[in-house]
Amino acid sequence: MQLHILRRYFDLFPARKTAVRLIILGSCHDPNYLTGLKDLAWSLGINHRVDFIVNVPFGKVLEELQKAGIGLHTMKDEHFGIGIVELMLAGAIPIAHNSGGPRDDIIKEDVGFLASDVDEYVDKLDHIFQLQQSQRG
Repeated sequence: MQLHILRRYFDLFPARKTAVRLIILGSCHDPNYLTGLKDLAWSLGINHRVDFIVNVPFGKVLEELQKAGIGLHTMKDEHFGIGIVELMLAGAIPIAHNSGGPRDDIIKEDVGFLASDVDEYVDKLDHIFQLQQSQRG
């Protein structure tokens, strides 16, 4: 879903292609799944704007989280969502799936956004991007 979000975002806001980068970060124990994601990024034409950082030491994870401005979390019906909490602690604005623990326990007013489908994620990304741009200039 995150790859499709980025593709749609670039379709709607082509001028932002150089300002936005998707970092897929975490562990992956299935090399075929990772290859499939990389192939999908390539087929969507966004592979040059996507980095896969997998199976790295926790220090590297923290380093990458601290660089993030926005964090996408697209897992539906997740029980809690520690990844969202880690993003928030690192200072990133989370956009999480509007279900389960993220909706019920984590994302509250003024601490992030919820979305249910690709279009809602894109709308939230654009909203955050505009807020960040207005704060800079």
